[in-house]
Amino acid sequence: HSTSRRQRQMCIRDSLQCNYLIKIDLENCCVVSCKEIDALGHLFELYRYGDSYIIYGELDIIRVEANFETSWVFSGSEIFVTMDDQAPFEMSNDRIILRDWDNNYYEVDYNGNLLVFKN
Repeated sequence: HSTSRRQRQMCIRDSLQCNYLIKIDLENCCVVSCKEIDALGHLFELYRYGDSYIIYGELDIIRVEANFETSWVFSGSEIFVTMDDQAPFEMSNDRIILRDWDNNYYEVDYNGNLLVFKN
């Protein structure tokens, strides 16, 4: 049977595995594209942001476009992990909010620009 283009697009999933960004076509059980992400430390999570992706990493926050090309990388002074119950990574409508191990606070816009820093 035939499937519509929309159905085929819905079957494509993106994932982050061992510092590789992988696009998988679930319907045809094949890898559509794969790219190693150049980053120091572990990459924790992948978030969709419009047609691009935001990657939350141990040492870096990375924006990757739909073609898997890196737009920007933001690094803090310490790892983006906290010792308390405050979230080290949050995405709001117009910015990314970060906290690091030394309790530094950052706000970064979706173009990778530092808006706020407090230590």
